[in-house]
This record gives sequence, structure tokens and C-alpha cells, in this order.
Amino acid sequence: MAAQTFTASDQNAQPRSTADGGPVTVYFSYITGTTLTTLSVSDVILLTKLPEGCKIIDGYICGKIPSQTGNLVKVGILPGTATDDDLISGVTLSATTVLKRFDGSAGLPYALPAIAAATYPKYTYLTLTCVSGSMTASVSLQGSVTYLTGGL
Repeated sequence: MAAQTFTASDQNAQPRSTADGGPVTVYFSYITGTTLTTLSVSDVILLTKLPEGCKIIDGYICGKIPSQTGNLVKVGILPGTATDDDLISGVTLSATTVLKRFDGSAGLPYALPAIAAATYPKYTYLTLTCVSGSMTASVSLQGSVTYLTGGL
């Protein structure tokens, strides 16, 4: 089956910033309720948009996917697989609710890679990617990301 992309509640909102470059916290959720969602390897959930040049200083994800085996997921940014585990390299979501703070291989603060000058729009998605497991079930994910827009 080809990889699918799902969208969280906040992914269509414009990236937020502050006039003084102070911290911005964005909350996101992906809840299917009783609607069943099929998640397979390489499927992606777009969680929220991050503005060009921001530095992530904190974040977490909390959620569950009620399945017998659980799904191993990672959190990072698009584009590409080189950065899709920079913030959480792996956590298993199953019937037991899990809370996981950003602690991926890239460390915090995490500066987003530059976006090419001729590329628009000037934002990147925070994503959750399914690494292993395949199931059809209800999904409940919530979390936040805190970033600076004015540098460190």
C-alpha cells in the first residue's frame, strides 16, 4: 500500500511568530474518535507548520493507538527522511497512553534547515512518521512545540 499523509488539527494554520522573537508555543491534535484510521509503515501525520528560521526549544507528544502490537513512530520535520526523526527517534504508541518529550538525535535547541531562496511558502511541517506496525484503529495524539523566531 502506498504511503498516506494525514493532517492534524493545526496543520493548516499559518506559522506563528512574535514581534520580539520570544518563544511561541503551538498545540496540535490528531483525534479520529470512533472513526478508524489505517496507519502503515511510512505514513505521515502533518502536525503543524513551523516558520523558516525558527529554533525549536521544547516539545512533546502524548497519545495512544489502540492496537495489539503498537506502532513505532518518530517525530521530525519535512522534507525528507534525513530529518524525520530529529526530535523523537522512536516511541511505541499502543493502547497505553504515552507521553514523550522531544529528545531526538539532533538535540535541542534544534534549528530548522534553511529553505531555498526561491522556494515558497517559507515554512516546514512538524511530522509524525509511522516506522513499524500496521493497523486500523482510532488514533488520539496531542502535543506541543515551542520555538523561537528571533534566534538564540
